[in-house]
Parts: sequence; structure tokens; C-alpha cells
Amino acid sequence: MSVDQKIIKRLKKIKMLLTDVDGVMTDAKIFMGGDGEWRRSYSVRDGAGIHFLIDAGYKTGIITGANSTEVKKRAEHLKFHYLYQKQTDKGPAFDEIKKLSGYTNEEICYIGDDIFDIPVLKQVGLAVTVPGGMAQVKKVCHYKTKAMWHYFLAKLVFFAKIKEIK
Repeated sequence: MSVDQKIIKRLKKIKMLLTDVDGVMTDAKIFMGGDGEWRRSYSVRDGAGIHFLIDAGYKTGIITGANSTEVKKRAEHLKFHYLYQKQTDKGPAFDEIKKLSGYTNEEICYIGDDIFDIPVLKQVGLAVTVPGGMAQVKKVCHYKTKAMWHYFLAKLVFFAKIKEIK
């Protein structure tokens, strides 16, 4: 896996991962259950990546336009530190997370795929998108994952180890 040295330099500063949900933690499909609740399909590998990041001392958070009990349960299961739902304007949630955490823009990685993510992506130290990300999003990101079920979170754990190399 070859990653540009500029990305590695940015990654070495990262202390927090923030992410969107639909299209990033999922394949962007939503199923309606018989009970009227929406259902999403999540990657177990990304879930494992989140656990590894938290165990390595990283903070994690979700900023999503969704407003769902199911997203809340997923965030609780993975022990995300921050969860902001119903955020079509993601800037205020991002600012609040920075204030609460004390982290600067360059210490935060954000993964997004939609136009609603662009204002945050333009501010963070490492802006990431997925193959299904909108063209406008890809233009502002530092890194684009290669596969649909991208597993970028697990890759972050691997590259976090680079920090230990002097």
C-alpha cells in the first residue's frame, strides 16, 4: 500500500477521526424495515478500525445529516466519543467538537462524501473521501480511498504506527 509522503506527514499530526455516516461508514444504501425504521449496512472492518483507533488513544466522532436511533446505537456500540445527528450544516458541530476536545484543525481527519461535508473537509488536517464521493468533494480532499468497502479506518491504524518511527 503506497501512500504519498505528504499524506503521511499530515497523518502524523492526527489525533481525532470524524466521519459522516451514509456513503462513508455504509455503502449509501438505506433499507426501510417493516417497523418503519431505516436500516443501514456497516462494514465490520471499519468497526474494528474504530476500536483500534480508540485503543491507540485517538478520539472519534460522527457528524451526520441523519437522525436515526440505529446510527446512535452503532455509535454507542463502537464507543464514538462524539455524535452529532441532523447536521445538514456540519460547521457548528465541528466547531463544538474542536472546542470540547481542544484539538486544532490540523489534528483532525474527516471522512466525507457529499456536498454537506465540504466546509469541514476544507478545514481539517486530513480530508478523506471514498470512491462514491461527489466530484466536488474529491476536489477538496487530500486522499481518496480505493475500494467501495474502503476500510480506511483500519488503514489509519496501520499508518498511525508510522508516528512511532522517528
